[in-house]
Amino acid sequence: MPRISSLITVPKSPSPHFFYQRVVHSDGSSFVMRTTTPKALLQLTKDTRNHILWNPANNIVDDRTGELSKFTSRFGDLSSFDDLALDASAFNAVPKKKVVPPKPAAGGAAAAPKKKK
Repeated sequence: MPRISSLITVPKSPSPHFFYQRVVHSDGSSFVMRTTTPKALLQLTKDTRNHILWNPANNIVDDRTGELSKFTSRFGDLSSFDDLALDASAFNAVPKKKVVPPKPAAGGAAAAPKKKK
Protein backbone atom coordinates (compact mmCIF):
# COMPACT_ATOMS: atom_id res chain seq x y z
CA MET A 1 0.00 0.00 0.00
CA PRO A 2 1.50 3.39 -0.91
CA ARG A 3 2.19 5.95 1.75
CA ILE A 4 -0.15 8.87 1.71
CA SER A 5 1.51 10.92 4.43
CA SER A 6 2.08 13.73 1.97
CA LEU A 7 -1.69 14.09 1.58
CA ILE A 8 -2.27 14.57 5.32
CA THR A 9 -1.93 18.20 6.31
CA VAL A 10 -1.13 19.26 9.84
CA PRO A 11 -3.10 22.30 10.94
CA LYS A 12 -0.72 25.14 11.67
CA SER A 13 -1.06 26.80 15.02
CA PRO A 14 -1.48 30.53 14.97
CA SER A 15 1.66 32.42 15.83
CA PRO A 16 1.66 33.86 19.34
CA HIS A 17 1.18 37.54 19.87
CA PHE A 18 4.48 39.35 20.46
CA PHE A 19 5.00 42.36 22.70
CA TYR A 20 7.88 44.78 22.97
CA GLN A 21 9.55 44.73 26.35
CA ARG A 22 12.17 47.11 27.70
CA VAL A 23 14.84 45.37 29.81
CA VAL A 24 16.71 47.67 32.21
CA HIS A 25 20.00 46.44 33.66
CA SER A 26 21.19 47.23 37.17
CA ASP A 27 23.49 49.99 35.90
CA GLY A 28 20.64 51.76 34.05
CA SER A 29 21.42 50.62 30.51
CA SER A 30 18.45 49.19 28.64
CA PHE A 31 17.37 47.51 25.44
CA VAL A 32 14.10 46.54 23.79
CA MET A 33 13.24 42.99 22.82
CA ARG A 34 10.27 41.10 21.41
CA THR A 35 8.69 38.62 23.78
CA THR A 36 5.41 36.83 24.40
CA THR A 37 5.24 38.31 27.91
CA PRO A 38 2.84 41.26 28.05
CA LYS A 39 4.90 43.02 30.74
CA ALA A 40 6.21 46.29 29.28
CA LEU A 41 9.19 46.74 31.63
CA LEU A 42 11.61 44.23 33.14
CA GLN A 43 13.84 45.74 35.82
CA LEU A 44 16.86 43.52 36.59
CA THR A 45 18.50 43.59 40.01
CA LYS A 46 21.08 40.91 39.19
CA ASP A 47 22.72 40.65 35.80
CA THR A 48 26.16 40.06 34.31
CA ARG A 49 27.35 43.48 35.44
CA ASN A 50 26.91 42.97 39.19
CA HIS A 51 26.71 39.19 39.70
CA ILE A 52 29.56 37.66 41.69
CA LEU A 53 29.92 34.66 39.36
CA TRP A 54 30.36 36.90 36.31
CA ASN A 55 32.66 39.36 38.12
CA PRO A 56 34.64 37.46 40.76
CA ALA A 57 37.13 40.33 41.15
CA ASN A 58 34.44 42.59 42.65
CA ASN A 59 33.47 40.05 45.34
CA ILE A 60 30.80 42.39 46.71
CA VAL A 61 27.94 40.84 48.64
CA ASP A 62 24.82 42.99 48.89
CA ASP A 63 21.61 42.18 50.69
CA ARG A 64 18.89 43.75 48.57
CA THR A 65 16.41 40.92 49.08
CA GLY A 66 17.11 40.42 52.80
CA GLU A 67 18.03 36.74 52.43
CA LEU A 68 21.48 37.18 53.96
CA SER A 69 20.15 39.00 57.00
CA LYS A 70 17.55 36.24 57.53
CA PHE A 71 20.31 33.63 57.31
CA THR A 72 22.59 35.39 59.80
CA SER A 73 19.72 35.93 62.23
CA ARG A 74 18.83 32.24 62.05
CA PHE A 75 22.29 30.63 62.06
CA GLY A 76 24.55 33.37 63.39
CA ASP A 77 27.93 34.38 62.03
CA LEU A 78 29.63 31.44 60.33
CA SER A 79 32.79 33.28 59.33
CA SER A 80 34.83 30.83 61.39
CA PHE A 81 34.27 27.10 60.92
CA ASP A 82 36.78 26.07 63.62
CA ASP A 83 34.07 24.74 65.91
CA LEU A 84 32.69 22.52 63.14
CA ALA A 85 35.99 20.77 62.39
CA LEU A 86 36.21 17.15 63.48
CA ASP A 87 39.41 15.51 64.57
CA ALA A 88 40.24 11.84 64.06
CA SER A 89 39.76 11.00 67.76
CA ALA A 90 36.02 11.73 67.43
CA PHE A 91 35.67 8.82 65.04
CA ASN A 92 37.52 6.43 67.35
CA ALA A 93 35.39 7.33 70.36
CA VAL A 94 32.26 5.66 68.97
CA PRO A 95 31.85 2.21 70.55
CA LYS A 96 31.31 -0.67 68.18
CA LYS A 97 28.22 -2.81 68.60
CA LYS A 98 28.69 -6.47 69.32
CA VAL A 99 26.91 -8.77 66.86
CA VAL A 100 25.01 -11.46 68.76
CA PRO A 101 23.66 -14.42 66.78
CA PRO A 102 19.96 -15.09 67.31
CA LYS A 103 19.04 -17.83 69.77
CA PRO A 104 17.42 -20.98 68.34
CA ALA A 105 13.71 -21.42 68.96
CA ALA A 106 12.61 -23.53 71.92
CA GLY A 107 12.37 -27.18 70.97
CA GLY A 108 14.93 -27.00 68.18
CA ALA A 109 13.90 -27.87 64.65
CA ALA A 110 10.60 -29.48 65.78
CA ALA A 111 9.22 -26.06 66.81
CA ALA A 112 9.73 -24.61 63.34
CA PRO A 113 6.45 -23.94 61.50
CA LYS A 114 5.54 -26.48 58.85
CA LYS A 115 5.08 -25.38 55.27
CA LYS A 116 1.70 -25.91 53.65
CA LYS A 117 1.56 -27.80 50.40
